[in-house]
This record gives sequence, C-alpha cells and structure tokens, in this order.
Amino acid sequence: MKILVTGGSGFIGSHLVKELEKKGHRVDILSNIKSTNLKPNYIFADVTDRETMLKVVPKYEMVYHLAGLLGTSELITKAYEASRINILGTVNVLDAALQSKTKVVHITKPNCWLNTYSITKYAGESFAKMYQKEFGLP
Repeated sequence: MKILVTGGSGFIGSHLVKELEKKGHRVDILSNIKSTNLKPNYIFADVTDRETMLKVVPKYEMVYHLAGLLGTSELITKAYEASRINILGTVNVLDAALQSKTKVVHITKPNCWLNTYSITKYAGESFAKMYQKEFGLP
C-alpha cells in the first residue's frame, strides 16, 4: 500500500514509518522538520500549506496524520499558531483526502486537560470524525 505519514519525522511518526515499512508498505514522510537523515521518500512541506496538501494527499491510498504543534505549557501563549497547525492543518489533510477518498488515520491521544494542545488536537479529532460521518471519508 502507498502510505503518507504527516509528521513522520517526529518521535511517534518515525516509529510508525519503520513499522509500516517492515510490513512491506511504500511509505512517504511529510514533515516541516528538516532532518539530517533524509530519505528519498521525504516531502518537506507544511500541513498548513493548503495547495500542497490538495496536490500531495490524493496520491496515496492511506494517510496517517500525526503532524501537529506539540506542547502543553509551551503552547499556552501560542493559541493562534497551535490552532493554525493542529486544526487548519488537519482540515487541509481531510479536504485533500476527500478528493480521492484516501483513507485517513488521525492519530491523537485522550485529551482530558484544558490547555492549548489538548483543545486544538480535540478539535482536529472532531473534524476527522465529522468528515467520516458526513462525507464518508474512510
């Protein structure tokens, strides 16, 4: 299967990429973090770049969406930036996937804290659920 992992150069994403490759999938990484260990299947891009997402995502059968701005106390004063990346970035991935019915796995964790990170990740998760329910996005 041809798979895209957004945030694939991060801690969880890099481990997911290794596991998917072990299972024989062709995996491409989309990240805005410059890595010294660039692979040929590395796409340097940002999920907030809507035009890029609309072009790139439909080329894949499945997208694992992990990209996001991390932090709890670090983001308390960065609500706008966290919202732009964690919410609008997710909407960009979902809209792009909707074009070709690319399957999306939106990876998040339980959010029981009231902080910028949890709020924005929960909003992204809610959009993913809505796209599945309202538009049939797999």
